[in-house]
Amino acid sequence: MKVRHSLFLLLILSIYASLYVATSRYTPCEGDCEKVNEVSSKIRNNRQAYIHYLQRCSNRPISDTLCLYVKDTTGINWNLIADSTCYFATQAGLAQQKLFIIKFSATAGTPDTLVQQQCP
Repeated sequence: MKVRHSLFLLLILSIYASLYVATSRYTPCEGDCEKVNEVSSKIRNNRQAYIHYLQRCSNRPISDTLCLYVKDTTGINWNLIADSTCYFATQAGLAQQKLFIIKFSATAGTPDTLVQQQCP
């Protein structure tokens, strides 16, 4: 009798789990999205104090432009950050990207482009 109840409970849990997975709104990040996230995590490593995030500048499916949103902090060599970002992008398989480093603050006015660079 216990075996029947256990199998019935397992069946109910399996049905519930499959319905949950089928109706979940989470979409996995694959392909280009995964590469951009990889570059973002590498460039933000030990730099969270002044780098907000990295993303595609455009929502077009095939974009070759990356935007790195930063806090304008004095003493930061933004050209060196651009070179590092290009290096990480090339390592991740994102060759020949256009990179914009943009000063962004939610409380400040309009965003300002600090560096524009074409990656190799």
